[in-house]
Amino acid sequence: KTRDNTYFGTKDWKSRDYQNRSGLHYMHQFDNGSAFFAKGAFENRLFNYMGGYGVTDKQHDVMGNALVGLTSYQVGDLRLNAMAGVDFFGQNHKTSLAKKLRETTFHVDADAAYQLTEEHGLGLGLGFFGSTYGNDELKGISTFRFTPHYLYNGEKMKMQLGLFVSTKGNVAPDVTFNYHINPVSDFYVEARGYEENNDFRRLTNIHPYFALNGSAGTGNHIDMDAEFHQVDVRAGYRFKPIQGFGGNVNLGYDLSKHAPDIDWISNSLDGREFPWMKFSKARRFYINADFTYAYKDIVKVEARHQLNFESRKEDGEGWKSGSYLTPLFDMNWTVDVKLMKDFYLDVDWQYASYKEPELMVEPGPQYERPCTVNLGAGLRYTLPVDLPLTLFAKGDNLLNKKEDRYFGYRNIGANFLAGFSLSF
Repeated sequence: KTRDNTYFGTKDWKSRDYQNRSGLHYMHQFDNGSAFFAKGAFENRLFNYMGGYGVTDKQHDVMGNALVGLTSYQVGDLRLNAMAGVDFFGQNHKTSLAKKLRETTFHVDADAAYQLTEEHGLGLGLGFFGSTYGNDELKGISTFRFTPHYLYNGEKMKMQLGLFVSTKGNVAPDVTFNYHINPVSDFYVEARGYEENNDFRRLTNIHPYFALNGSAGTGNHIDMDAEFHQVDVRAGYRFKPIQGFGGNVNLGYDLSKHAPDIDWISNSLDGREFPWMKFSKARRFYINADFTYAYKDIVKVEARHQLNFESRKEDGEGWKSGSYLTPLFDMNWTVDVKLMKDFYLDVDWQYASYKEPELMVEPGPQYERPCTVNLGAGLRYTLPVDLPLTLFAKGDNLLNKKEDRYFGYRNIGANFLAGFSLSF
């Protein structure tokens, strides 16, 4: 039993998630320190978070990708990096368009830096992204991106001054500044603009049942343009570990357009809920506070915290605060303890709370996403054999809390996993 709220009701259902992934990675290291690499992967996923009738019993995604590249290729004072790849995503079950979805994306990224003097240099970043779809309702895109910049690398200060420009007409600053206060601490400021692709991989990470607004056969096209971060500016202070303790604290402001979020929810006859995606303007004020601590090789602690104040704006409307996807407060702690030689205990704790905006539902009252409260713990032991063989056991959601794995779909209760990993 996974749901017991006023909107979704209380209902028993079976959930499953089966995935297999295979990949190949080849790398050749040259004598000059540069490297050529080629890699590819295929992933098959069957899942069922809701619904047990007919064709909806098994939802099926198929993914594949291939990538080739060259890193840190040096010719005199010129350094080059380049990579090119293709990604495929197939949604082999019917969604809001009453069709199976197909997406193929192509991307090329390259950057070059030329050292004019010991302290001064010039750089240029180039990128291309294109997408095609097997559905008439979805409109593919193609865009070129350029980031020319000036580089300064002094004894106390590092700086990058540049621009982000794309053929979509998007222009934004690309500026970073870093000042060495002392050998162990820095003050830094960043003001960057960039595009974040709204491909199917991103949308399915938001929700595997994502639905897109569109009607088959009407001639309407769904705009799949990237989210454009017009400016993501932050200022912060970081320090390297002092007696084992290090940290990084910053605050910032991110303004973007065509950002994905959940607009409203549609109910299917078999019990599934489809969160309809919308793309709108977004602004977010945030504070990050990350800390680490290590004592020899015995104890390692990481503590990450983020506070977000997010608002959304539709054309012709005012700003509305809150988001169903971005937590208001997010905290992640991990502790790794060496109990004895090759035997370790790890504990992790996650807490996330949400500030929900106004959501149109059909029918019923608002759905309040519960806070995420997750405690996990595990043991691992590496056997003293020639091949690195590690035995592990892990428990998750040990407090048996009810939380959403995805919006509207509860995670399973306390669960345990045991197995081994082998490298050769």
